[in-house]
Amino acid sequence: TTFSLSASDLDGDNPSGIAGTRYRINNSDWNIYSRPFKLGGYYEEGAECLIEYYAFDRIGNEEQVKSVRAIIDNTPPSVNVNVGKPMYVTLTGETQVTPGTQIDISAVDASGSGINTVQYAVDAGAWVVCTGPLSIRQDGSHTLNFQAWDNVGNKTSSTQVLILTSRYDWDLGSYVLTEGQSESGSVKLVPAALSGTHISHILDLGETPLEDGVFTSTYSAPVGTSLSFEYSCAKVPTSSDWKYKRQITLNNSGQADLSDYQVSITLAPQDFDYLKANQDGSDIRFVDSDEITPLQYYVDSWNPSGQSKLWVKVPFIASGSSKDIYLLYGNSSALSESKGESVFLAFDDFNDSSWQDKWTLSAYPDAPLITEHDGYLDIPSWFGGGQVLVSYFEFLSQPIIIESCMMHFESYESQSIIGLKQGNYILGFGNNGYEGRGFYLEDYAGREMGENWAGGNAYGVWKYYRILADGNNFDGWRGDSDGTYDQFIDWYFGNNWDFNTAGSCNARIYIWRSGILLDWFRIRKYAQAEPGVQVGTEQDAGNWSAWTQIQLGQSVPAGHRYWRIKSIFSSDGTTTPVLNDYTLRFGTGTELFVENVAPEFTEIKAVPSSVANTQNIQIIVQA
Repeated sequence: TTFSLSASDLDGDNPSGIAGTRYRINNSDWNIYSRPFKLGGYYEEGAECLIEYYAFDRIGNEEQVKSVRAIIDNTPPSVNVNVGKPMYVTLTGETQVTPGTQIDISAVDASGSGINTVQYAVDAGAWVVCTGPLSIRQDGSHTLNFQAWDNVGNKTSSTQVLILTSRYDWDLGSYVLTEGQSESGSVKLVPAALSGTHISHILDLGETPLEDGVFTSTYSAPVGTSLSFEYSCAKVPTSSDWKYKRQITLNNSGQADLSDYQVSITLAPQDFDYLKANQDGSDIRFVDSDEITPLQYYVDSWNPSGQSKLWVKVPFIASGSSKDIYLLYGNSSALSESKGESVFLAFDDFNDSSWQDKWTLSAYPDAPLITEHDGYLDIPSWFGGGQVLVSYFEFLSQPIIIESCMMHFESYESQSIIGLKQGNYILGFGNNGYEGRGFYLEDYAGREMGENWAGGNAYGVWKYYRILADGNNFDGWRGDSDGTYDQFIDWYFGNNWDFNTAGSCNARIYIWRSGILLDWFRIRKYAQAEPGVQVGTEQDAGNWSAWTQIQLGQSVPAGHRYWRIKSIFSSDGTTTPVLNDYTLRFGTGTELFVENVAPEFTEIKAVPSSVANTQNIQIIVQA
């Protein structure tokens, strides 16, 4: 922290003027003030410093000594993460939770200036200010990042924990925690924490039995308790809650593999029956080629009478190959799980009425009144520089596309821009009304504020922008609708500057002599050859059989490789039923034996399938 001293001599009609200012620290010798000074190099962490100072004029008048006390604080706060129950920590350090598990993130600045802000981000999503407990509802493995600042700007390094959420089983009423996909013989039996119903994870026999099988179980149900079983089976492990599915084939004709790549999928009445989906598209889901693993997605637009645009994040598509995923629909009770933050490198649609959850304002000497309303970010006209909105979200530089919809207003040097920043500005774009420049790109990195413009001032109208940054290439498009552009700037970064090696970046909105409305903003990965998309014909997705009660020793049908076992139990509160094991044994020699060595229905337990010789679960698959 820098300390600056200033003085003025305003007394009388003809003041003699300031001759100088003296200061001292902790009763040391008086010094003549000549430039701003700092305390950090002279005093240890936590030291309290007394700064005294006074000014004197040219005829010897001295100001009464004034003072201020300061405490040295160079230590960032410490962040604590408390994961509630249900939870389980694997031997590999991964924390397994359910979508209902509460996660508390807090920070402590024991002897410092106090906590200012605590933030978290899930995977590559936006940084969000932590205001209370959170939960991670999206099925799959996640990285939970967190960081904190104190009141003098000391920041913790961003740290993370690994979280795995089982959404599929939670939706079906169970409390199963899983690690990855079930392979042949990979089964997890997790006792539920409360009396009620426990549904196992999908049990894979490893092959399709050709003869009927027999269900057996070893358990005890004391007086006042009960334990019964039901089963459901399938030939293909697709969710039974969705009636319809379509195979979508993605073709990567490029020479590079695509990892965590967002793929655009267009639906139209000629290849999709909107009447079988919810009117608002809330039942749309995507699963991977195994028809189990959920894929993150975003509904960009939904038009039951025309074209709808969807984005899905695909984990991997090898170069020169194709991959199948599945679109699920036809579930009237489903709620939308569309989330742009989970699909793109950066995203904000300004629909949550608070811009502070993803941006922070760096402004001096004054600040404009920025609001988020009606789905827009509203930045009023502001004459003067130094006001910048900085995003909390960060991403690593790579070939990218920046897309946005925004409106500029005011005709005097309208230079509101959106830029990326890593240390300093890298690039910017927007509308510049000065000398009729209109749509423009600005190269901060290679040319030190070199501009290229296409003309066509646009005030008070919505414009759609598309910006490409890939290596030395820096191009821009602008038009009146998303994907339709009538202006193009073919440019490049000066001095052969390479964007792809810039490092960590974030987004900025520079406020300069203009106002701006921003409808939405996203940054996505770019490939020279976008994956080809082929939407297949409609199929029946409901291949799971209805739940059927099963007695010990009763036969179960052949022809089904995948099984789920429902354990229905009750207790009078004085004792609990104990489940030791259950077995599916088929005439062909295929046997699935699940043993619960810790059988009490008192707490959630889980053991990852990757850990050998576990004590909680034993799996035997014979063929």
